[in-house]
Amino acid sequence: VTNPSDFTFGINVGGSTDYLSLDNKLFESDQYVSGSSTASTTSGSIANTDDDALYKSYRYGNFGYDIPLQNDTYEITIKMIESYFSASNKRVFDISAEGVLIESDLDLYAQVGKKVAYDVQFTVQVTDGELNLDFYPSKNNAIASAIYIENISSGLRLSTSEEFGTYFEESGGLLVMEAEHYHEKYDRIPTSGSQKEEHAWTF
Repeated sequence: VTNPSDFTFGINVGGSTDYLSLDNKLFESDQYVSGSSTASTTSGSIANTDDDALYKSYRYGNFGYDIPLQNDTYEITIKMIESYFSASNKRVFDISAEGVLIESDLDLYAQVGKKVAYDVQFTVQVTDGELNLDFYPSKNNAIASAIYIENISSGLRLSTSEEFGTYFEESGGLLVMEAEHYHEKYDRIPTSGSQKEEHAWTF
């Protein structure tokens, strides 16, 4: 169960360990991947970032991510590099989110060159309890180094937790979380302002 006042989630794509960025964002080890792909790493420095290690690990292929999330509005950042090719029109791919095309015919070398950090940021509405991201290549393999998710709705920010059998129910301005051994009620919290979280535990 995440902090309801500030839900974020990052994935270190292709990485076997967690990574904490210099701006204090946590990217957990690679998970929720689907499709056909290979995890790999590159050497040398990465331009246009101070988080070289985050971009050095990556996944390439024809793949996707199916990430369980509470239905809500999220800002998604996908972090990428061209790790291998030294010319344009060698790696070309599309990115879609929830079945909607976000990037068409993306050529990272044409955009920024080789081993240069390149981020794509967009907003998506999750309505089925799962964020579906897809990376479709048209030339060679699609590639990604990291995914970062931030809730940007005006109310409570919570993710589902299948591990603990959690579900959520909103009623009368309260969000009620029912779990196996307890339940918890949170007052609605604005995304701005000085109101503090209030909660009550019942065992």
